[in-house]
Amino acid sequence: MDDFWYEFVEVTQTITDGLLFGSTYALIGIGFTLIFGAMGKLNMAYAGAALAGAYAGLAAFVLVKAPLVVVFGVSAVAAALLGYAIYFTCFRFIPTHNHLAALMASVGGLFFIDEVVVHVTRGSPLTFPSMFDDIYFEIGPFGIRGDLVFVFIIGLLSTGVLLYIL
Repeated sequence: MDDFWYEFVEVTQTITDGLLFGSTYALIGIGFTLIFGAMGKLNMAYAGAALAGAYAGLAAFVLVKAPLVVVFGVSAVAAALLGYAIYFTCFRFIPTHNHLAALMASVGGLFFIDEVVVHVTRGSPLTFPSMFDDIYFEIGPFGIRGDLVFVFIIGLLSTGVLLYIL
């Protein structure tokens, strides 16, 4: 019976962790789907814009000691401005019937953004301070991290809003 209980706890914890970690990938997938649906083109530089926006938020947090609301705003504005620059340089002047050219231009944009981030950070990954360091839910033998629950809730809310709007 002890082996069964141990296996049950292990499998349940693994499934829970998979759902919580997978919600991050679901948010990224929703972003790609929305971009492809709106533009009719695959924007590979989308990830680079999100990465640069996150690093802009990190800079606001570390250098200026900005509050978290400002950090989120800086991240969103930086990613949006970079997204517009990507659209303007990679998609705006490419004919709509030439999908491969737009894809290759966005891959070039992704490489450019990644290289700029690598040079600015000197090739060292920087960690974003966790908002939920002290939040850890223990429910019996199960443990759930607060940051993963936050991302899961954001994913559910975003999906719900998009289903309602679209």
